[in-house]
Amino acid sequence: MIFETTLAGVLETLDPKTVTWLRHDWYEVRTDSDVLPPPVVPSNPTAPAFEIDIESFGAPANGTADDSSALSLALASLNSGQQTNSALRAQPIIRFKPNKTYRIAQTVLVSTRNGLMLDASGATILCDVDGPALSFASCNYPKSKGGNWIVQRDTPNAEAFRFERCKFADFADMGISGDASGNDAQNKGFSIHAPAAGINDVSAYNVFRNMRINRLGTTYELRDDGALANEASRTLLNQFREIESQCANGPKYVGAVNNYYSGDMEC
Repeated sequence: MIFETTLAGVLETLDPKTVTWLRHDWYEVRTDSDVLPPPVVPSNPTAPAFEIDIESFGAPANGTADDSSALSLALASLNSGQQTNSALRAQPIIRFKPNKTYRIAQTVLVSTRNGLMLDASGATILCDVDGPALSFASCNYPKSKGGNWIVQRDTPNAEAFRFERCKFADFADMGISGDASGNDAQNKGFSIHAPAAGINDVSAYNVFRNMRINRLGTTYELRDDGALANEASRTLLNQFREIESQCANGPKYVGAVNNYYSGDMEC
């Protein structure tokens, strides 16, 4: 029997052992022989990470040939499957294999990728571009860990990473350096930009931690290229933790305020 009623005065006439709750205002009365243990409510499992390596998209990974196209194809494959694969929505991971050397000779654009993880642990990435090797545009929660990123060109635009209108990035446990000459004076490790003047075009809440940045012209640059009416910066509230650096110049701030740094830096 199933009744729908209020609770007042009902439980006094029923043996509690024979009541199985269906919801707060429903109950089912069974005989003692029918009584079942309460159902186990399953937890909501986290979808497993979806992992690919760029060699499966044709990256030679020999330190000489250009691996840029393979990385772009890997990113495109994640974007195309994002709507149909729940694992992609959890955290897609692109791996650079340990003990391999990759060369990026064209800027690779990373955009609209929520929660993307680049795992370069144990790998070497040669950034052979007159510009950023990886350019993150309008990304939320991009992550990267590990790797020895070498900026090979000594030009003002050469860098490992560039962030524009990005929020909640988490980059950690990696090294960024110039080439073996040690004479680099113009390049930099990475830069964070708010390139337009819109109130929503912010680059904020990004975290960079446990990084070694050496033999470069500038450690990193924060730039707000579009002033708001109230002159408030939109490149703000970024955090830099335990950055070890020996570069020609320390951090460069252009219109950026209210960012936080803690760690040991020598310039």
